Amino acid sequence: MKRRDFLKTGGVVGTAGLILDGCGKPQELIPLLVGEDTFVPGEEGWIRSVCQQCAAGCGINVRVMQGQSVRTIDGQQKRVKAVQAKKIEGNPDHPISMGGTCARGQAGVQALYHPDRIRTPLKLSGPRGSGQYQAITWKEAQQQLVTQLQQQQAAPQAITMLTGRRNRGTMGTVIERFAAGLGSTNVVSYDPFDPAPIRKAMELTTGVAKLPAVDFANAMYLLSFNANLFETFLSPVRNIYAYGMFRQGRPGMRGKFVHAEPRLSQTAACADEWLPIKPGTEGLLALAMAHVIVNEKLYDADFVNQKTNGFAAWSATLANYAPATVAGQVDVPAEKIERIAREFAQRRPSVAVGDSRDVASLTAIYALNALVGAYGTKGGILRDSAESPGPAPATAGPDIHRFIDGAGGVKALLLFDANPLFTLPEAKKLQTALSAVPFIASFSSFLDETAVMADLILPNHHSLERWIDDVPEPGVGFPIRTLGQPVVEPRWDTRDTGDVLIETAKALGGKVAEALPYETFAAAVKESFRTVHALNTGSTVDPDFDAFYKKVTEAGGWWATPPTAAEGSGLRAEGKTLTPAKVNFVMPQAPVTARAFAGDPQQFPFALHLYASAAFADGRTAHLPWLQEMPDPMTTVMWGSWVEINPDTARKLEIHEGDVLMIRSAQGTIELPAYIYPGLRPDVISIPVGQGHTQYGRYASSRGANPLTLATSALDTASGAVVQAGVRVGVAKAGRVEEIIRFGNPEARDHHEEPPHR
Repeated sequence: MKRRDFLKTGGVVGTAGLILDGCGKPQELIPLLVGEDTFVPGEEGWIRSVCQQCAAGCGINVRVMQGQSVRTIDGQQKRVKAVQAKKIEGNPDHPISMGGTCARGQAGVQALYHPDRIRTPLKLSGPRGSGQYQAITWKEAQQQLVTQLQQQQAAPQAITMLTGRRNRGTMGTVIERFAAGLGSTNVVSYDPFDPAPIRKAMELTTGVAKLPAVDFANAMYLLSFNANLFETFLSPVRNIYAYGMFRQGRPGMRGKFVHAEPRLSQTAACADEWLPIKPGTEGLLALAMAHVIVNEKLYDADFVNQKTNGFAAWSATLANYAPATVAGQVDVPAEKIERIAREFAQRRPSVAVGDSRDVASLTAIYALNALVGAYGTKGGILRDSAESPGPAPATAGPDIHRFIDGAGGVKALLLFDANPLFTLPEAKKLQTALSAVPFIASFSSFLDETAVMADLILPNHHSLERWIDDVPEPGVGFPIRTLGQPVVEPRWDTRDTGDVLIETAKALGGKVAEALPYETFAAAVKESFRTVHALNTGSTVDPDFDAFYKKVTEAGGWWATPPTAAEGSGLRAEGKTLTPAKVNFVMPQAPVTARAFAGDPQQFPFALHLYASAAFADGRTAHLPWLQEMPDPMTTVMWGSWVEINPDTARKLEIHEGDVLMIRSAQGTIELPAYIYPGLRPDVISIPVGQGHTQYGRYASSRGANPLTLATSALDTASGAVVQAGVRVGVAKAGRVEEIIRFGNPEARDHHEEPPHR
């Protein structure tokens, strides 16, 4: 580089420094705005927060370090001192996580520094779905949101809020109050793996609409129906911890685990016995076991007689579910059903847990716990009260299908942590419905399939940049409130969605402003803890509220004192021990049968078994490269998706590993490479959910296929949730081969026979 050019460049740079890189080209040195004498590189600490990678509500510890960050200040990039999040671990004091995290929890830090995060408010500048946006200021974005909502105030039911999960904690309260203040009752939530049927089954059985807190750590026998405990079922981190205690945590005692599911999942692989049942027959299997227990009088007579309702009428129906009658439908020998039923009844404390889309099947599964006296006992299901020291969970809103069908004439749609254009099987119909909505605002941090349909994007802070509180469900038998504080300063020009709604409410005035009388979302979270402080009990006690809240913030939450062994039931609320309510044996409205799978068996010979990926769940974490490169625990496949097929079925159809298959249902067709999997029934085709994004950043887009497009969804009238309906599929070879990337064996093909010459 010539001296004259160096001086010219130096004049342009001004106060910034200049160095030469390895090629002799000038590189600008951005000045540090904080004096070096106050800068301590490498200084670290741990801050407690709450994980938001799934709905379990685990408490976490975040490792932070002093570092540097390039920020835009007054239109110029400058280097500033900044705290950086480096690592996430479990909070050892938190009753849910107990020091543990799952892979998704560990990967949460990647979302914070993700290169595809939306960094500033965006306004649509091209056709909807084009992804063409222009950056605007928060003042402009806020004004546009206020203006659009003002236009609908004469007909507020035309405003709809759509969320991807059942909101808990203060955020759920703010969204519901915001909608109510506007005059709208349209707060819709959709989750393809919504546990609402389980919650409804527990309400019918126990009178409390809460997910069951299962204490199998202290059980001697665990019976699971389709519940993938160690991958995605409710609270995997707590389940894994409990499993360790169940197996090895009690010297001289080792519990037995039996799991029923059509596919050998990671959970099934950990069981002593795996029952490869036909899809949709878990309720029949449970009733067949109940038949044995009742017929042979192996049930806990004292518990049944004193603490249950409806046993006589319910037990009379069991004659229709004798193992010899049901065995063929379930595809489990009658002798095995009888043996396992006897073991379950005799090796107490024993407990059963299940996951199903059918409430009647779930009430049958959870009735087994009543037969063995497992409710309110150590090693069973901990009885939780309906009361909670915090905001009540959001109530179930309208069915998302009403929105698809155009009911209500939606004029303004606000999207919160929702991507139904990926997770809803009827995505094409939904896209048509979205195209007819005059105004859509998204609070997404990433440009996913649904966010790209928005007219306005108001990006939320990452969970490590904002205040969060949660009431975990399922709990642990006593009240818990989790609290997360910002562990780092916001990296980009984003804002807490709670703050945006509060500011919007102030601008709108009237009833909506009255509904949210908080200065900030942080103030709303703090105010919600006054009910906890009033209890004057639990993990943190201090007569001064501010001092109490500071301690709770440092601890990562508050939890009641665990019940003693003498109290047993774990029924505690507001500092009182409650009298346990009786358990109900629920009479089904119709005979329990195998779940129907839609489709002509001649045209579609296989039942489709879709399961939430251990890495991606419903697809919301597919944008994180750590999880993309994490080998699937059963197949070791990475960076893609696949279709699993039984070896016998594959031989009959002359299918080999890597053959691309066309999987077809009445709803559509996708193409995926075949994985020959012996841990699968021959009459079942299995596909993990999570891949197949068309948007969602560089790591998730155009990778694999979305199997949810093969399914259908329907309103479950019993629980009020939209659930996936069972479908049948057919398969055919597409005529090409695609190598499957697998850990440690990337070029492996068929384990069972040599591939043909091609």
